[in-house]
Amino acid sequence: MCAGSAAYKTQRNQYIRNLRAREVKWAGARNVWQAKLANYDKQMAENVLAHSRQVGAIQRDFGLEKDKFMKSNEDAYRKLVATAFVQGGDGSTRARGAGRNMRLKGLYGDAARYANLQRKGVQTYERLRGANRQLISMNNRALTKRGLAPIPGVAPAAPVGKGMLEWGFETGMAIASLFSPI
Repeated sequence: MCAGSAAYKTQRNQYIRNLRAREVKWAGARNVWQAKLANYDKQMAENVLAHSRQVGAIQRDFGLEKDKFMKSNEDAYRKLVATAFVQGGDGSTRARGAGRNMRLKGLYGDAARYANLQRKGVQTYERLRGANRQLISMNNRALTKRGLAPIPGVAPAAPVGKGMLEWGFETGMAIASLFSPI
């Protein structure tokens, strides 16, 4: 059964109040979400910057090792040249060092230098992979703090007023009650 006009107005006012309360609650949730998004964006940018600094440090270390390798090769080449056979002006050759023994030491030195550079390369590769895993982990942590976007709740049900047939029937009854004493 439908409520009277005053009851309907009360229901209508309560419905509007509930809608306004829902809008305020939803605006608050959106504001919190916007703050979380801003923090997430800031954290993601900081993660990328930290990752790039870490990668730069790793690459710098490898570059220094490579420079050390190149300098060591240069020094070894100078020693090798110093011990090499020299063609004399009269067609004779003479050695400046112990020859075979010096060459063997040079080969051992080459092997050690190349092994060191290769180990440093593997270490650099592993450190870069670790840095990438760390970036993914930090991004996942930031995403977890951000969470999911809020979803608005169900809107309150609008009150149901009288239909046209009910209004017409009540109006007819009111008119009929006016004429009944006559």
